[in-house]
Amino acid sequence: MDQAARSLLRFSLWTLAFYAALGLALEGLHGFKIAWYLSAATTMRRELLTLGHVHGTLFSMAGIGVACAWPFFESSLHSRVRAATAMVRFATIATPFGFLLGGAFAQGGDPGLAILLVPMGALAFIAGITQLARSVARA
Repeated sequence: MDQAARSLLRFSLWTLAFYAALGLALEGLHGFKIAWYLSAATTMRRELLTLGHVHGTLFSMAGIGVACAWPFFESSLHSRVRAATAMVRFATIATPFGFLLGGAFAQGGDPGLAILLVPMGALAFIAGITQLARSVARA
């Protein structure tokens, strides 16, 4: 396995472990009926934290898929593939943390400026995945 693919796989597995543990923590907040998480006034907080967990988990799984698909990328385009995987890595951190920070520090109905990380990460993810799709070797 190529070193870049191995690095992406390692990164994606660690972030998957982190976001899975976060999901367990959110379940704990729910199970113990913690008001900071469950009260009617914190609906937005709960939704943003859940969105952060879900996006992190899914983006991590996408990274695992890209690392496993590495042999199918044209070898002449590996520098492009590395740049695309950098965008996927950025998205795996920026999008979920935009939701998580927005939820953790939400005041009333305002998630704050951290939510601006979400569209930046989403655009990076779309650009990276699109570039990867264009780099798949044609049989």
